[in-house]
Amino acid sequence: MKKINPIVWKIAYNLGLLILGVQVCLAVCWAIMNFGTVPQFPETGFWLEVSETWVLDEYVGPGYAALVWCARKFQNLIGLPYQIPVYLLQLSVAFLSVYHLVKNIVLLQGRAVKRHICLAVSLYVTTIPFLLQGHLAILPDSLGGSVYVMLLAVLFGFIREVCIGAEKKKLLLKLGEV
Repeated sequence: MKKINPIVWKIAYNLGLLILGVQVCLAVCWAIMNFGTVPQFPETGFWLEVSETWVLDEYVGPGYAALVWCARKFQNLIGLPYQIPVYLLQLSVAFLSVYHLVKNIVLLQGRAVKRHICLAVSLYVTTIPFLLQGHLAILPDSLGGSVYVMLLAVLFGFIREVCIGAEKKKLLLKLGEV
């Protein structure tokens, strides 16, 4: 297998960083412009109504309704529109779940974790336009997706611990034979 020319590698790396930076900058500008708005998806009105009436059925859990209810009740106390704390929470949970997933995948491969790489990948994935639109909406999909990503991160962490534990056990058994 041929090695990549270092100059080509450096150009590709810098081009990737440039693309990542442009996407993140555009996403941050878009998010700042849209932080004060609530997209009017059909389900948004449903969740706002559920957070006021607390009429739940077998498909609607109380968790997200309670989050929206708390944000609406405390908007006068904190002096911000109710959607801003919800958006910040959804963005934070999404970013942290992707960060832990990337970290556990890197650790599973047996490599050293480079924090700046995990941060860059997490920032990139969180600011993908379709996902960012979901994070900046009054919908439980963002938190639900983030929980699934976090579960994947936990699964990879568990697999890593089991594999490392098995390797340590083999090593101790081999040392016991000597």
